[in-house]
Amino acid sequence: MARFGSITRLFSRRDQRSGKSISVVSSPDTSQTTNTLNEMDHEYFAPSIEQQKNGVKLQKKLNSMLREFVEMQKRHAREDREWSTKWETYFQSDRFASECFTTTVTLMTATTSIGNEIADKLDSTNQALRRHARAVTDTNQYSPLKEQLQKESRLLSKFADELNKLKRQKSELENDLNSIGLQLTRKKLDGSEKTKLKIQQKTKKKELKQLEQQIELSDEDHTEAKQIYDKNKEALLKKSQENELARLQSFTDPLKKFFNTLKIENTEFSDALNHHSPDTDLKKWREIKYPLQIYTDQ
Repeated sequence: MARFGSITRLFSRRDQRSGKSISVVSSPDTSQTTNTLNEMDHEYFAPSIEQQKNGVKLQKKLNSMLREFVEMQKRHAREDREWSTKWETYFQSDRFASECFTTTVTLMTATTSIGNEIADKLDSTNQALRRHARAVTDTNQYSPLKEQLQKESRLLSKFADELNKLKRQKSELENDLNSIGLQLTRKKLDGSEKTKLKIQQKTKKKELKQLEQQIELSDEDHTEAKQIYDKNKEALLKKSQENELARLQSFTDPLKKFFNTLKIENTEFSDALNHHSPDTDLKKWREIKYPLQIYTDQ
């Protein structure tokens, strides 16, 4: 098991000892740390990343339809009131009927209460329905899995980049020492030139020894960072499944409240509600997308 709980803490340990190490010089061909996952991890996590996108899409669709119903109901309330006003004036404007068919016109105009009463009922439930619809609006309550994985991958890549830089620097020092060694074999060197080359050789050998020690430490850090990364990415995958389960479970309550607020009893909805099982849905998803069970079912 890794000695540190996160790659960030591993960086902290490395930085504490950096004062004792020779500096790492970036070379022009140094590869830059990217924001993308490597090909293997991308393939490994692609189904879960796509699952989260689809979960957000489903949540947005549900929210959109509920809000559309709320607005439609609000519009109907307004239209019912307009209809009531039109109904009342429609018969009262008939002068002949008003003068001769008094009781009939009174009956007709009294019916105007239908629209107003329906509108009152719609208004009284509209606020509650709007509140229920808002319960599924937060599609960003769970951090995007892809971004979290990229963050972990970037941290790991920094260790790999540093190790590669050190190895390149070692190669350059070895080339310098080979060059100095060849120069020392020349017969026409005077004493001062030979002394200067030997001093350079001694300095380079000392630097090489320090660099080899730093490479050893950097290699250990990279190995440990890889272990932490592998552990963290599995934890992120597990957490992602917990989040998607919670997302699917969160759809039930607003729909129940919608039906209850509207005082609608529907057998089809009741049966679907009783049989709704996010656990079953996610298990089916895992069987299709991850048949080898890359993580343990809870």
